[in-house]
Amino acid sequence: MQINKGIDIRRFYNLGFENSDRSVQIFNNCTFIKEIIMAKDKTILYALSTCSHCKSTKKLLSECNVEYDYIEVDDLEGEERKAILADIRELNPRCSFPTIKINETVIVGYKEKEIKEALGIKK
Repeated sequence: MQINKGIDIRRFYNLGFENSDRSVQIFNNCTFIKEIIMAKDKTILYALSTCSHCKSTKKLLSECNVEYDYIEVDDLEGEERKAILADIRELNPRCSFPTIKINETVIVGYKEKEIKEALGIKK
């Protein structure tokens, strides 16, 4: 399945269950979401909607024609937010933004040169 460039995968986290324990259980069992996050050949951006460095990172990825998924963490609530923050802490214990996972490489902050290197872009 091809994911469109810049898709906001928050909608995959919103499972529509009011019981938060049930939501977390379904979230943990949802292979599609785990495949997106854990895929080795994926680029995922954890961002804040108000963060200028996050916006710059999105712009860079789009300008480089990179297919990527993103989550604006500050738009999440409750158990969704806790689950995503736990995922981010595994990659970046300080839980700062943006946090970018490119294949097996994790980059924290807007670091254009490092991002391009991880993507294999030589410009």
